[in-house]
Amino acid sequence: CLGCESVWRESGYELVDGSVDTGIDAMRDLIGRLQIKPLMGGRKVIVFDEMHNLSKQAQEALLTTIETPPPHVAVIFCTTDPRKVLRTLRTRCLQLSLEPPMRQKTSELLLSIARKENATLSDVDILKEIRTWDSVREAINELEITLNGGRVEDVSKDQESPEKQIAILLLEGHLPKSQKDLDH
Repeated sequence: CLGCESVWRESGYELVDGSVDTGIDAMRDLIGRLQIKPLMGGRKVIVFDEMHNLSKQAQEALLTTIETPPPHVAVIFCTTDPRKVLRTLRTRCLQLSLEPPMRQKTSELLLSIARKENATLSDVDILKEIRTWDSVREAINELEITLNGGRVEDVSKDQESPEKQIAILLLEGHLPKSQKDLDH
C-alpha cells in the first residue's frame, strides 16, 4: 500500500534524533506539528531514536501529548537506557524489550543479503569475516565492507565509537588504572 511504500522510502514517518534534537524548543516545535493531520495515510508516526538523550524539560513537554495524543498520531520511543527516560513517560507506554538476535539468525540474514547481491560467500566465509554479532546493523555494515572487497580489520579504530574502543581495550586485557589512562 502507499503507506507501507512511504515508510520504505523513509517519508512515512518522522524521525526525532535524540542525540541532536535534545532541547525543549525542538519538542515544542514537534508538538505543534503533531496537530496537523497527515495528507496521506491515516496516521502520523513519530519515532524518537535515543530517547534517553532528551533533556528532562523536553521529556516533560511530551507528557501531555503522550497522555492524550491526537487520534492520528502514533509515537514510538526507542532507547538503550530506559532508566534515563522519565518514569511518568515510561508508565504511559507499552514497553517492549528487544534482545540481541541469536548469532545463527544474524548469519542467515547476512547470507540472504549476500545471495541477493549475487555474492559467492558461504556460511563459513561469513563467520570468518564478520566480527560483530550483537548488532545486526554493524554486522550488515561489515558484510558491506566484505562484499566491496575490503576487510573488516581494514577499518581504522579512529572510525569506531569511543565505547567500542574502550570495550576492545578491556577485552584485550588493557585495564585502565585511572581516568588519565582512559583519556589516551
